[in-house]
Amino acid sequence: MGADRRQTRNEAKEEFESATERRLSLLLNHASDAILVANCHGKVIYSTDSFARIASIGESVYEVVHPEDAPDFNVAFAKAEEGAATVDVEVRVRGRDCKYRPHALTLVNHLDVPSIRGIQITYRNISERRAFEEAMSHRDLHDALTGLPNRALFLSRLEHSLGRNRRAGSLLAVLVLDIDNFKVINDGLGHASGDKVLIEAGNRIVSTIRQGDTVARFGGDEFTVLLENVQTPADAYRIAQRILAAFTPVFVIEDRSVFVGCSLGIALSTRSKDDSATLLRDADAAMSNAKLNGKSRIVLFQNSMQEHALERLELENDLRQAIELDHLDLQYQPIVDLKSQNIVEMEALARWTHPTRGALPPMKFIPIAEESGLIVPLGEWVLRHACTQAVQWIEEGIAAPDLIVCVNVSSRQLAQPNFTHLVAGILKETALPAQNLKLEITESTMVLDSESTIAQLYGLSDLGIKIAVDDFGTGYSTMSYLNSLPVNTLKVDASFVSRLGGEGQAEAIVQAIIALAQSLNLEVTSEGIETELQADWLREMGSDLGQGFLFSRPLNINEAKLALLKARKGNQAEAA
Repeated sequence: MGADRRQTRNEAKEEFESATERRLSLLLNHASDAILVANCHGKVIYSTDSFARIASIGESVYEVVHPEDAPDFNVAFAKAEEGAATVDVEVRVRGRDCKYRPHALTLVNHLDVPSIRGIQITYRNISERRAFEEAMSHRDLHDALTGLPNRALFLSRLEHSLGRNRRAGSLLAVLVLDIDNFKVINDGLGHASGDKVLIEAGNRIVSTIRQGDTVARFGGDEFTVLLENVQTPADAYRIAQRILAAFTPVFVIEDRSVFVGCSLGIALSTRSKDDSATLLRDADAAMSNAKLNGKSRIVLFQNSMQEHALERLELENDLRQAIELDHLDLQYQPIVDLKSQNIVEMEALARWTHPTRGALPPMKFIPIAEESGLIVPLGEWVLRHACTQAVQWIEEGIAAPDLIVCVNVSSRQLAQPNFTHLVAGILKETALPAQNLKLEITESTMVLDSESTIAQLYGLSDLGIKIAVDDFGTGYSTMSYLNSLPVNTLKVDASFVSRLGGEGQAEAIVQAIIALAQSLNLEVTSEGIETELQADWLREMGSDLGQGFLFSRPLNINEAKLALLKARKGNQAEAA
């Protein structure tokens, strides 16, 4: 009886253990993690069904590990064999489809456990985690808009390249590229269009470089290029020329044709200059030099440019102070009726006498104002003072009541949302009639063709203000732009006038511009007239007004007053 009870208990125990083992086996075989057990030589003793789903393994645990990861796995297995509690390692494991996928392995030593007598290895597929980590790493090292390497990745690659170059004794070049007038594009067409310009610019730069070179968006509208294995400065210059040429075709942004230029600076490594900060500083200084000398050009760094960069920074700070403290001056250049020779307009021109550098030519400080954004407060200063002066001349009887004062307006000013309101406020403040003001814009401003620019120009025109296109013939204007904007005057650029009577097609170009203006009922002002012969030709061609040293150089306030008085008396004498 007792023996039967013992046998029953043993059978029940065996059944319980068997059921437990079956449940455990079922759980293990359906677990997401795969498990196998190997002896101390790596021979497989046992593997779960879940392992068979991820890999096809033979006799050894080593055969599914990627050859490049085998050293790491061998070290982990040896540690587990020596008795480490648990050992973790990440390796690539070959799947049943013969593709390797990343797995996290945990090795546990069960050699002393009688029922196991081996090393348990748990395999967990970490492909999704790795993909997420790589995506995060890519995001941290790449520009979200253009997909190009960002500042951090560029600097890292530059440092590594400099290290290789030191060992090999080779050279590399750094290019810094800045899109010309990007703020105008961004403000005029909107930030969404500005983003598309940046994306297209990045694509065009990438299309020009060699395999192995790096293009990065450094920030804003600034891009950098790392050129490795450069033999001579000419090699870097040729690539820069390709980049510049890639910007020649128009950018088509939302069915608009936008002309986009860029300025490039180049700096090359040398034995005495092989740190990243110096190279970037020098390339940036060269790029700034390119902008200050006309934009859309390439400049190779020279040591003197660093001094120029410091000078530019000082001038920018001094100019900001001069605007704030009203330490600027205006000169006025008369514009005459070519038939009567009477002064009908006065163009206001900003002048700056620096406290230590003396009188600075406009080309010395206007480009700095454009690049720094100071052109906006400077332009407002010029407009307010020019309107005030015109009213004073008219009220004192020095000038005729219909005298027009002309003021240049930059594209950055016109891109300000409140510009029309600002001009209207200045007219009201100074009491100058709107018809006595003419604002001169450039062709590049017209080509933007943005809704905000067009709205601004029509708003100004609705006030009664006249609009002139300055330096006409040097840009990209077409009939469609002239038809779509409220333009009153075309100003023929001085470069064409100066070549009249010489070789080339200047005469034909001037004649064509005048004919175009006449067909659109626009007034024509010819700039840069220096000889009587030029004045005669332009008068015969049909130019209405003329401006240049033949009639007068730019005049200070007192000289302008005398010129207007003389002209007024002459007109009154003729009338009498």
